[in-house]
Amino acid sequence: MSESPLSQDEIEQLLAAIAAGDEEAEALKPKTPLSSSARKIKPFDFKRPDKFLKSRLRELTIVFDDFIRKFQQFLKSEYDITAQIHLAGCDQFPFEEFFRALPPPSPLCTFDWMEGSGAFQIAADVFQGILGKAPDKPQKLNGLEARLFMGYLFKPFGKILQTYFSKKAGKGIPDFSNQKFISDFFIRDIPISYDMGVVATFYIKIGQTEGNINLFLNPDCINSLNGTSFFNITNDASFIPLATPTPNTIVEMGRFHLDDGESLKENLIYETNKFSGEPLDIYKDGKYAGEAEATVIDGDNKAARVLSNMSDLEEKKFDDFLNTRVIFGCSKTSDNFEFGKGCIFELNENILEPVTIIKNNKVIAYGEIVIPDENFCVKVTKVVDK
Repeated sequence: MSESPLSQDEIEQLLAAIAAGDEEAEALKPKTPLSSSARKIKPFDFKRPDKFLKSRLRELTIVFDDFIRKFQQFLKSEYDITAQIHLAGCDQFPFEEFFRALPPPSPLCTFDWMEGSGAFQIAADVFQGILGKAPDKPQKLNGLEARLFMGYLFKPFGKILQTYFSKKAGKGIPDFSNQKFISDFFIRDIPISYDMGVVATFYIKIGQTEGNINLFLNPDCINSLNGTSFFNITNDASFIPLATPTPNTIVEMGRFHLDDGESLKENLIYETNKFSGEPLDIYKDGKYAGEAEATVIDGDNKAARVLSNMSDLEEKKFDDFLNTRVIFGCSKTSDNFEFGKGCIFELNENILEPVTIIKNNKVIAYGEIVIPDENFCVKVTKVVDK
């Protein structure tokens, strides 16, 4: 069925409505569009917190890029193999997650090093390619191939790792001990804790054969290097970090009772009154200022995202019996700062710094958050007031 054409007045009204809609849409656009340099914000994962700062991973990435060149030189000088290698990734994962992602059978060696442990794994096709083979399908390595892996590939790789990291750290060469080769493997056979660690993934191509080499280092390995001059100037005793103003705002995770005269005990776990899914509480100048979600900025710094407007707040009271507070972090906010819903304010602490335990407005201990059941709990790592 045909419709009558629009009149000129109707056409002009329609164009005006479209133009008005464009203006409204333009007004809704952010004044400053987000760019690739925008800060990255994500929720703080209390059940699986990061163990390494992003800045530390970037330092390791630079190290691994240099390390690759030494491994290429080794393959060329020892086996006349020209390999293309580059760092495909450097990130933190739980060992179990890293381990279960490996396709068996896969040559893998676990080892103890310095104060920690790690694992070295190479794709089966790449290893067979180094041996001059190209199997149609993955197959379990025989005894000779396992010895070749240990003697002609892992030990030289480990030697480079030792000498390079030790030189960088200004330490003597640590011995690799408890070496264990595994091909068809089960996680129960792995003598490594299932804690978070650093996984460096190297892409390697030899001729037409390509695949990955993975190196896993647990936190104790990285922390062993952290106690040396391996990393940046912040480990220098003469380095004084930027001072921060006295905080007036705290983000509280929960409370528990501690008898007068009772001291906290290191390595004990204390349960708080707050469920792990509940929002955290904001206090400014001792007054309740709202609820917040714990967040992380740029992978390094603690922050808080406000979940409620101050105008919507109801008075919040706590039982005086709960006399000990667990503080996620603190900050200095301006006098006119509005804790509006959705706003994010950065805290003074980075993600690796412990939570603070306070009683009678005095810091009595530091700890780490654990969630063994439903509630936030704090494991005391250091008592400062006994």
